[in-house]
Amino acid sequence: MFVFFNGEFIEEEDCKISPYDRGFLFADGVYEVVKYTGKRFFEFDSHLMRLKTGLEFLKINFPGVNKLSEIGYELIKRNNLTGMQSILYIQITRGESNPREHLFPGKDTLPTILVNVKGFSNKQIEKEIGISAILTEDFRWSKCCIKTVSLLPNVLALQKARDNNASEAIFVRDGYITEGTHTNFFAVKDGCLLTPPLSDFILPGITRKIIIKLCREINFPVFEENISPFYLHTLDEFMIVSTKADVTPVVRIDDINNITQVRRIVKTCPGAFTLKIQRVLDDYINQ
Repeated sequence: MFVFFNGEFIEEEDCKISPYDRGFLFADGVYEVVKYTGKRFFEFDSHLMRLKTGLEFLKINFPGVNKLSEIGYELIKRNNLTGMQSILYIQITRGESNPREHLFPGKDTLPTILVNVKGFSNKQIEKEIGISAILTEDFRWSKCCIKTVSLLPNVLALQKARDNNASEAIFVRDGYITEGTHTNFFAVKDGCLLTPPLSDFILPGITRKIIIKLCREINFPVFEENISPFYLHTLDEFMIVSTKADVTPVVRIDDINNITQVRRIVKTCPGAFTLKIQRVLDDYINQ
């Protein structure tokens, strides 16, 4: 497989990153994940805007953001993925810093750029029958709105979910749901779509944004409001959304940490509104 690494298209096995790279030493970098539908990259401009926001927040100087779309299509071509669903990963770190120290390296330090693409198998069965999730305390840092490579809390929470026979962990902070480890969270109540409002603790998901837009276009009421885990059992439907998950129903939520007094919430099948949102998003992606 070909990757794009620091200005060149090279074979994946030839890609070597310094042990002094700040992404390795300090998780000092940002990333993006973009879906290729088989015809085009989905919402690439939105992903690039979010990437720029992250780079500016971390004060990483990378002027080549606008060339990433061209690089992505070239990788699709070189890896013979035209016509196939694929996922593009973009990772940018501050670059190499030797000797190791916390302070930023000199302004002449070049960032490390890695772009790679892989074929993607859409998890259709999960989208049809739903998944299980757990609730867990949100112990991440206070700028989850920035898509950094500092994902250890997410990794630990997702592993906890898998160890408890679930596919996703839903974070709870200060008495309210924030998001999943790699997804945004939605619920349905009385024919209305609910999702936590954007904050420093919630990533502004691209799929989240598109779903809100599409639902409002078809007059499906959407409310961005805090969701208390104590009232989850009163809601009608749950779903997680992301670039890779699209809209995936959540049919069981286990409270393994006793955050609430309801240990398990079960929805026997994906709800009618979840299925409708799935169809609307699929139509939009494939148009």
